[in-house]
Amino acid sequence: MIALLYIAFFVVYGLVSVFVVHKSYRFTKTRYSKGWVGGWLAALVMYNLVFWDWIPVYVMHKYYCSTQAGFWVYKSPEQWIKENPDMVGQKWGGAFKRPSETINEDTRRYWSSDRIFDEVIQHKNFMHAIDRIEDKLIDSKTGEVLMRAIEYSRGNPTALSLGAGSISDYKIWLSLGHRTCAPRNPEFPGGYSDLFGVMRYKLEQLGKGD
Repeated sequence: MIALLYIAFFVVYGLVSVFVVHKSYRFTKTRYSKGWVGGWLAALVMYNLVFWDWIPVYVMHKYYCSTQAGFWVYKSPEQWIKENPDMVGQKWGGAFKRPSETINEDTRRYWSSDRIFDEVIQHKNFMHAIDRIEDKLIDSKTGEVLMRAIEYSRGNPTALSLGAGSISDYKIWLSLGHRTCAPRNPEFPGGYSDLFGVMRYKLEQLGKGD
């Protein structure tokens, strides 16, 4: 249903844009003999009514990716297990039933065992069009951060099927192209966040003794 609304909107928007540009061209051509000036100004106005933040969002996403995003392993799963052999054979992952915790509005904590938790900080950047997700895998006994990932993603590609939480989420064109910071990999659509998840799973498997 929402897909039909998108189609209807763009059809109407396109027809109105053509009408406005044509009228502006005719008016400035008749009045000032500069039809192209009116046509281009009208086209610019119609474009910015809807797509005004498209280029700024792409630029800011590129900036965040080049200056802040990444994936860092400070202690590998193998090294941590080697230093904590008593944790091998304990309950890890799905077998560990401790519920997640809400720390504040942006932060949640997910436990992998009674020692290790994933702290996830998520909030919107730049007009709510860019989603920032930071994951930290932490040893609760020592406070040591084992690994960390920061990922930025543009737009909301699921708006067509799942709805949206803000006006920016409805702008599906903000999701076009490679919308995360990590190198393109079909196995990791979530970028650095997915790489983090793989390493967390590896630690859980080592902890189980698998």
